[in-house]
Amino acid sequence: MKKRLRIFVALALLSASVLWAGTEVYFSGIDAIEKKLIRASDNSKRTIEGAIFDLTNQNLADALVRANGRKVKVRFVVDSRQARGKYSQVHFLLSSGTALKLARGRSRGIMHHKFAIFDDALLATGSYNWTKGAEAYNYENIIFTDDPAMIRSYKQEFNRLWRTH
Repeated sequence: MKKRLRIFVALALLSASVLWAGTEVYFSGIDAIEKKLIRASDNSKRTIEGAIFDLTNQNLADALVRANGRKVKVRFVVDSRQARGKYSQVHFLLSSGTALKLARGRSRGIMHHKFAIFDDALLATGSYNWTKGAEAYNYENIIFTDDPAMIRSYKQEFNRLWRTH
């Protein structure tokens, strides 16, 4: 019976638009997080939504633009101050038709989230900024999970941010 259940789960995962199993943790500098985020973006069929502090990585921005070109609904809330940075990809994303909202934290704070939800089926979250520095120089992490309860919680936070900015 357990073998049949494993086969069923494997087939269900293969039919999902984003292929992931359970929860996986990765660390920058050793686990090629950028490639994993690109794979999740490239495999998305319906939606990519998230909130991010800093997005300067051209490869990650290109993956979002490709998704947008495939008619995937791409929406991100980004930090308003970081969006004005010299290497920010925000203007590139906006020019491609990607839906973005600029946000600040409360009072003098910053919008410091770092998460993305792919097809409401996969969550990526952690300290990982979407920058080349995160991949090459910093000690950062990301957790990918298909846990429905976690995805729901982050989706609620995304919707709250999207509504209020």
